[in-house]
Amino acid sequence: MDKKLTPIFGRVGSKRSLKNKIARLMPKEYDRYVEPFIGGGAVFLNTPLKGKSAINDKDAELIRFWKMLKRGVSGNKEYYSSSNLSQLQAWYDSTPKTDIGRLTKYILKQSNTFGSTGKGKLYKDSNPYSKLKKVDEFKAKFKNTTITSGDYKSVMRRYNSPSTFFYLDPPYSKAGTGKQGDDASKQLYKEGTFSVEGLATFLKTIKGKWLLSLEDSSRIRKIFKGYKIRSTVTGGSGNKGVGAKERKEVMISNY
Repeated sequence: MDKKLTPIFGRVGSKRSLKNKIARLMPKEYDRYVEPFIGGGAVFLNTPLKGKSAINDKDAELIRFWKMLKRGVSGNKEYYSSSNLSQLQAWYDSTPKTDIGRLTKYILKQSNTFGSTGKGKLYKDSNPYSKLKKVDEFKAKFKNTTITSGDYKSVMRRYNSPSTFFYLDPPYSKAGTGKQGDDASKQLYKEGTFSVEGLATFLKTIKGKWLLSLEDSSRIRKIFKGYKIRSTVTGGSGNKGVGAKERKEVMISNY
């Protein structure tokens, strides 16, 4: 049976605290799993894949490392075993020449910077080897997974069928317009390539079942009126940025 994994990359607004609740809401039968906004992949990695799958994200750098994990990462993983903050910072400031070194630097950027924003100096001393030693498990997980970087509509059109299940965790409007959130989310709004209203309109064309996570607000509830809407709460990491405090969210589905 396909193995459940924990995220290897930290991301702002991660669904790690909601992954089991989301899993219980997923349909029991589908032939293909598709996640158009993969991010850190907490939900995807927690889902026992029954067949083929596809993941996508507009963040090209993130997708480059997901693809690296799929093809496999060789090298001396034990070399990057340390909880010494000075050593971790030295690896982070270096220009690695190997895939294992590049992967380590990206893990540090996404997991050890303040609030997982990928900015500033490292402040967490978590050992990257605890994640690196699992790269072979990630390779196995991605065996039947297509990985792309592009607009969410493109990947959803490609796999639009009654037997496909889509889980969507798009950038929240607060991440896109305020000081919080990661740069990739903000860029989507800045470019005008994403809007909640546009997503709602597009979802009307989808033949398969879909489940959507968004911030809870009267605006969101109005936009998705007529669909199944469930309330939940997530967050509470204590750091700055999206996910710092507990926040209300909604799970919206067409089933």
